[in-house]
Amino acid sequence: MMTRILFILLIFFFVQNESFAQNTHQLNILSWNVFLRPAFLQDDQMERVDSIANYLLNSQADVLVLQEVFHKKAKRKLIKQLKSQYHFASVTGKKSFWGVPSGVLILSKHQIITEKHVNFKAATGSDKMACKGGISTIIDFFGYKIQIIGTHLQAGKGDKRNRIRRKQLRTLKTIEDSTTTASIYVGDFNITMESEHYAQMMKSLECENINPLGEKQSTANFSDNELYPTSGKSKWIDFILLRKSRKAKLLKSTIEEPKSRIKNRLSRLSDHNPIISTIVVN
Repeated sequence: MMTRILFILLIFFFVQNESFAQNTHQLNILSWNVFLRPAFLQDDQMERVDSIANYLLNSQADVLVLQEVFHKKAKRKLIKQLKSQYHFASVTGKKSFWGVPSGVLILSKHQIITEKHVNFKAATGSDKMACKGGISTIIDFFGYKIQIIGTHLQAGKGDKRNRIRRKQLRTLKTIEDSTTTASIYVGDFNITMESEHYAQMMKSLECENINPLGEKQSTANFSDNELYPTSGKSKWIDFILLRKSRKAKLLKSTIEEPKSRIKNRLSRLSDHNPIISTIVVN
């Protein structure tokens, strides 16, 4: 009798697991600050854009959330080259007094159902040149409504900039859609994981994170990057954060370091590294 009961329980467990596996989908999201600043800044934008596009096409990501896509010609070329896989793209949104948008671009293999923009009122320094904010896109992912909120927060150190980032996070929270299966905050947050501000951010957004696999644990502030001067050690400031949910969980994250030969020299494609996360949805 006991053997029969154990056999029935094993069958039940196997059927449940098979059912779970059949109803589970893995969503791959890539976040990358690609450092395509406006054309008046000489950053080898057009020399790098082909290599950036090639890397993204080979990434196997379902959704790309890019930051600092400011260079108009490079942006048009990037979207055109990615069109074969990423049929859906967010719109530019509002521009600043100087004609500069947020620089955030979301590209998806899955249909974008709705899109909403929010602009930050607070900014300082060179960030005032752009109309920074957040873009909310809700995609149809195998029948699930998944919200992707792309952003790029205030850059720099100091109490003033920390206060601005806290305000910006509160603004982002206002566009979170609780009716979706999952809400995912993606972008360059300019907040280091080791700081108290990171803990405040996670509490404010009610999100969870996962440590990257492998040796690469930083996304910015590399001494060997030739695009932007840095000081101090490298940092992890680009995140893919999942709103706590029973229907979705972070499975894994990895940070990659794409390089290509630019002007006869093997160079980083950006001053940031891309991060890719896999989220299980069921």
